[in-house]
Amino acid sequence: MPRPLVPDRRARILDAAERMVLTDGFDAMSVAAIARAAGIGKGAVYLEFAAKRDILDALLQRGTSRIADAVARTAGPQPSLSALYRATAAALLATSS
Repeated sequence: MPRPLVPDRRARILDAAERMVLTDGFDAMSVAAIARAAGIGKGAVYLEFAAKRDILDALLQRGTSRIADAVARTAGPQPSLSALYRATAAALLATSS
């Protein structure tokens, strides 16, 4: 009988990896440690990502999307350059805390 799918598996992996990267750095984390922190098997991580570096790529893409979404919400549909700069600075500062 096949195992049931883990709900939000990709997000759980990325959340765990993000915590580890921010705490210990990319080089200190391993796929096995990410799997443990996400509460899933190591093989499940490899179903989502071919390698540890792919997890980092996904984290960078997710972070960039979060910042872009925050800037778009704050700056509005046709912001001035200064409004865009302020919104970007605020989004970057908010993500660093």
